[in-house]
Amino acid sequence: MMNENISNSDQLEEEVFRRLKEIDKSYTAFLTNLAFELRTPLSAISGYSQLLLEGKDEPLTETQKRFVTSIQQSVGRLREFEQHIRDIIGVATGHLYFNVREIDLKDIITETIPPYWREHYNQIEFEQNVPEDLPIIQADGRQIRQILQNLFSNASIRLPDKGKIKLTVTYDNSQIIVRIADTGASISTNTLAIVNSAETPVYWRMEYDDWLLAVSRYFIEKQGGSMQIETEDGKGSTITLTLPIHAPIPE
Repeated sequence: MMNENISNSDQLEEEVFRRLKEIDKSYTAFLTNLAFELRTPLSAISGYSQLLLEGKDEPLTETQKRFVTSIQQSVGRLREFEQHIRDIIGVATGHLYFNVREIDLKDIITETIPPYWREHYNQIEFEQNVPEDLPIIQADGRQIRQILQNLFSNASIRLPDKGKIKLTVTYDNSQIIVRIADTGASISTNTLAIVNSAETPVYWRMEYDDWLLAVSRYFIEKQGGSMQIETEDGKGSTITLTLPIHAPIPE
């Protein structure tokens, strides 16, 4: 009887694993098709709107220029969404491409966080302290930008209506240290366990805010950096990123 129960348990485990693999394949196929279907019309809209803006056939009025510029900005946001989908697929399948090159982290922070805050979270108090003489580093600039947005979004989810987020950057001879501190609710022990244990964070197996943290850690570690989380009830959380100035090429 005991052997029969063990056999049934093994069969059940195999069936659950098989179905999970089928679900993963279905999600991956759906997202791959979605990203593909987005790319073609976005390319056309971007190209034609640029031709309009250049005014080669007929100059645009100032009002028309504002409209076309708004179209291009919307296309830019949709392209970011498309790339976000491709990142989800890449992480889940292990086929993620990193474009490591020299980047100016100060410029990336300045161009990413303040506009992102103004557009989505301007009810939250935001403070940043970034040295002017921040050294050039080797990293994937797009991924770093995505990490900053992920962590900012995660902090905002846990904040009350009038909370605060503070971004501080320091550096030494070998690394840059980025700290994002908030005054929101603490990060749960369950979330910390998920974030620290997920070697490959799969989007559709996690809560959204857990995935934001887990995939950020994944991206950072792939580029030779690290991510630590400190959290305390009633005081908020601080996420610390370390980025090597000379990053290894991710495998």
